[in-house]
Amino acid sequence: KADELWRNAESQGPFDHTPVYTFLKELNTSSTTDNVHVKWRLARSCKDLSEQTRTTSISKQYAYEGRDVALRAVELDPTVWEAHLFWARCSESVPDLNFGTS
Repeated sequence: KADELWRNAESQGPFDHTPVYTFLKELNTSSTTDNVHVKWRLARSCKDLSEQTRTTSISKQYAYEGRDVALRAVELDPTVWEAHLFWARCSESVPDLNFGTS
């Protein structure tokens, strides 16, 4: 269902990834909270909403959420490449992220 919602958002303009984000957010807070595939898809929708949003503070909020969810997905199963991909994509969406380096 999430992939179908995402494809629909990608195929229709203007792009609106809110439905897929809402769907995945609900799944992520239900009994499937440790489902790595729900988490990386949620991170993807956060990245999409971060890029779609014109307000910097809201854009950062989505990027941080996506980064955190994707990182949790990587921790759950480091073999799922999509989790790594969207961790990186969400991290690069916020140029002032501090990774503990100076």
